Amino acid sequence: MEKLSIAGPAGPLEAQIQRNPNTQSWAVVCHPHPLFGGTMTNKVVTTLAKLYESLGLNVVRFNFRGVGASAGEYAHGTGETLDALAVVRHLQTQEGANRLFIAGFSFGSYVAAQATADLADQAGVCVVDHLALIAPSVENFCYPDVMPCATTVVIAEEDEVVDAQAGLDWAHALVPPVEILEFEGASHFFHGKLIELRERLRETLEDHI
Repeated sequence: MEKLSIAGPAGPLEAQIQRNPNTQSWAVVCHPHPLFGGTMTNKVVTTLAKLYESLGLNVVRFNFRGVGASAGEYAHGTGETLDALAVVRHLQTQEGANRLFIAGFSFGSYVAAQATADLADQAGVCVVDHLALIAPSVENFCYPDVMPCATTVVIAEEDEVVDAQAGLDWAHALVPPVEILEFEGASHFFHGKLIELRERLRETLEDHI
């Protein structure tokens, strides 16, 4: 594990990298809500990072502005999306990333989705190979209605934090259609379901790597 400081729009962003020197494929994992204890060490985020690493990718996790050693303060999703875009730019310019996988959990899934949409708008083409959205908080944030790349949406059916049915309805209405994984009996933080989350997502990701 390598600790890194990445230049962000509100100041340095605290990050951790798991490297694979044999590839220029990178995964970026976004953590849950900063005002409710969300950090890059969250267990769902850690599970996702280990999954991408096991599939042979380089992986970066980072703390949004105002979290841990990252400069700045909470910016209602807008600033955090700019943070994610700064991390992607760093990977492209400093690390030579040529393939990108982005994932986010809860609030982090909004940031991941919006950053992916912004990257596609800026480039005129989709530059992300796959997007994974875990327990999307669609009632609290205005997610994109169009997914510019292959997307998997994960719904915890017994989610006590975000409305699982709202997330499911949103996912079913997305254009183009996305893959939806429902987890029976799973709570928001996937207590007792992390191994199942890892293995079901592994099956999906193997088709895109």
